[in-house]
Amino acid sequence: MHLTAFLILSYNRDTYLFDWQALLFGAISLVFLLVAIQLLDRFYYEGCPLIWTGMLFLMDVSLIMLQRVDPALAHKQLVWMALGLAGMLALPSILRLIPRFEIFEWAYIIVCYGLLLFTQIFGVEHGGSQNWLEIGSISFQPSEIAKFLFIFYLASVFRKRVELRELLITGGLSAGVVILLVLQKDLGSA
Repeated sequence: MHLTAFLILSYNRDTYLFDWQALLFGAISLVFLLVAIQLLDRFYYEGCPLIWTGMLFLMDVSLIMLQRVDPALAHKQLVWMALGLAGMLALPSILRLIPRFEIFEWAYIIVCYGLLLFTQIFGVEHGGSQNWLEIGSISFQPSEIAKFLFIFYLASVFRKRVELRELLITGGLSAGVVILLVLQKDLGSA
């Protein structure tokens, strides 16, 4: 399917020639898919190969559709797919740390506050909320990362029996996170 689709997409009926850039992108994306299959089989050897092939099939369909609509978007999509694959391959190593995730309890809340304060000071406004950071041409919402960090913090705190003092500290820190989100007018996250 991949080969046929990219041959069709690269063929120009007016000149009877193939667009070499589309063919090159098709070849690169095919190599990516084949390498992804091998890596997923190696890192997730107990996983179901039907899940991986189904996922890669859908990724391939998206590349084909984007190549047809806007080749620049297809190139960006392939980069994001490669980053996603790298994250998937790193996931087993990260999951081995889960029994020890609680040792980062204070790191979670400190980074959470750091992201929200950094956004409060240097953030830009989009749609009425000052909850975006722009670094060059990339813009993102640090509050989305802060949500996960806050959940990790709460899970680390409540993994054990909590005394009243710890509960008050956790409640105060939680209120601070909500206040920072309200000040950024990010009421959905708050």
